[in-house]
Amino acid sequence: MQLRVKAGLIQAAVAAVIIPLLIQPAFILGYTSYVWLLFMALPLFFLLGADLRALPSMLLSFAAGQLWAVLLGVATGALAGLLGPAAGGALAAVLVIFTMLTVHDTLLKSTFLGNVPAMFTGMALTSFVLDLTPAEAPALTPLHITAFFLYGTVIAVALAMVGGFLCSRVLGEDWRTKLEGGSAEEAPAV
Repeated sequence: MQLRVKAGLIQAAVAAVIIPLLIQPAFILGYTSYVWLLFMALPLFFLLGADLRALPSMLLSFAAGQLWAVLLGVATGALAGLLGPAAGGALAAVLVIFTMLTVHDTLLKSTFLGNVPAMFTGMALTSFVLDLTPAEAPALTPLHITAFFLYGTVIAVALAMVGGFLCSRVLGEDWRTKLEGGSAEEAPAV
């Protein structure tokens, strides 16, 4: 069996145990309708290479995105009163997104606030959740959304750490190097 497959099976087993265990607090605290929020940090963390050094940028940019979502809501409300909901909402989105990208993707690109995917995640998630409250579910504030995202990040880090630890124990300390280097074991069978 190829090393990539072995590592994938180990990491899948880790996720199958860790995720159900770590999402239980959301159920216990009555946030059943919002458990899905815990999963929003996972793809972002892993797309950033599961690199712990990327966490400050990911978390700060997510929070900045939440502030942009609040600004978008205020701008939409103000412009909708002048231009109507459709035109006001569209103009607000154009102005806020242009400003947000100018600030973060141009002026702050090489800072902790330059992680545009995390910023858009914060903006989209906050806008969506603030517009939607499932029946029988508690209303959320931006602080709740931040808490869910932070806890989702804890889950992602736990998956990376435990999965990496077990892969090192089972496959050897150099398993990552072998995967990245394309060792002979990884060559496709002919």
